[in-house]
Amino acid sequence: MEKRIIVTVAVGENGQKWADYSHPLMRRYAEQCGADFFVLSGHNLKDMWPGFSKLLLGSQLKVYDRMLYLDSDILVSPTAPNLFDFVPPDSLGATVIDSLPPEVAPAVKNGWISNDIKKSQKEFGDIQWSSEYFNSGAMLFCKEHLGIFESALSVAKHWFDISTDRSLSEFRVFADQTLFNYFAKARNAKVFDIGYKYNHTPAFNAFGHRYHSNFYHYVRLRPHRRGDRLRQMKIDSWILKNRKLHDFLVNNMSITRVVDKL
Repeated sequence: MEKRIIVTVAVGENGQKWADYSHPLMRRYAEQCGADFFVLSGHNLKDMWPGFSKLLLGSQLKVYDRMLYLDSDILVSPTAPNLFDFVPPDSLGATVIDSLPPEVAPAVKNGWISNDIKKSQKEFGDIQWSSEYFNSGAMLFCKEHLGIFESALSVAKHWFDISTDRSLSEFRVFADQTLFNYFAKARNAKVFDIGYKYNHTPAFNAFGHRYHSNFYHYVRLRPHRRGDRLRQMKIDSWILKNRKLHDFLVNNMSITRVVDKL
């Protein structure tokens, strides 16, 4: 029988606050998927910069056959299907984002993704990579992907030391996300696009309301609803725990859009 685990990270004051709302929903989802649940906390980081903390989770693949990673600012819908059954067992499941229209995706419009694709190859070697860049907020791995973590971890300090100052001629934008992408491509991993419903950031609001998706991702750049990230998660987690209210809002979008403004 396949051994499964869902993992996440709770680091820093904000991470702990988000965890209060997201982790109970993740734990419930893990039970539904027949998976264990593990949280990497701050005391496990050693000298690792928090932005690269998820690179330490690769060791779980020495024990488990497949591992689903979720950012702590993701809320899992009670109606979310089992992602382990959706992604082929030998593939890396993630949401590909570089094909998004520039008008809805700042990372595409501002050239941040293309910049990191070029910069990573300059630093770590040309791998003939120009497209297929995924978001690292929700990723499903199998045992064969352990090497991605090990390779990324070995260069994390070097990547961290590269300036993020976008006024310079050369810079990096993303942290672990670009490393996961680079080494997945370098190691010829099969990337299975899980679509936006398993990682619904505000960029995907142009394609549908988050309540019609499975994982709601509250990224820093733009909000899903009024208020800061913590307030958004607090309200939506309460709605997700009230199944009748959630189902009502799913089926009454005109009311839902009013509620989003509260």
